[in-house]
Amino acid sequence: MNLIGQQIKRRREELGYSQTDLARIIGKSPAAISQFESGHRFPSTQVLTKLADALRVTTEYLLGKKEWLDINDMLKNDIEDILENESVRALFRDFKNLSQRDKNTISAVIKSLKQEKENKE
Repeated sequence: MNLIGQQIKRRREELGYSQTDLARIIGKSPAAISQFESGHRFPSTQVLTKLADALRVTTEYLLGKKEWLDINDMLKNDIEDILENESVRALFRDFKNLSQRDKNTISAVIKSLKQEKENKE
């Protein structure tokens, strides 16, 4: 068994998924999952991304480059940090009520400001 296969199997079992469950989620056969886990076959980049999403980990985790990180935990921590500030919470509430066109405009402005900052650094 290779590292990718070990990571897939470990996380699949942690989540209580059978090979059939995981196969159904990512649109592959249970035999393909078995082959990935045993190291007889390697997932393509596209399939690796689907596996990471289904297992709620990063592709880097599956490749053994990073310790386990649950994407939901990462998002939760980011959201908690952001929403500690009352003025930021108010902005999110206001943003939610805008039209899609206005949301797109604000998104473009933020991207532009971010790019401008990166160019200065």
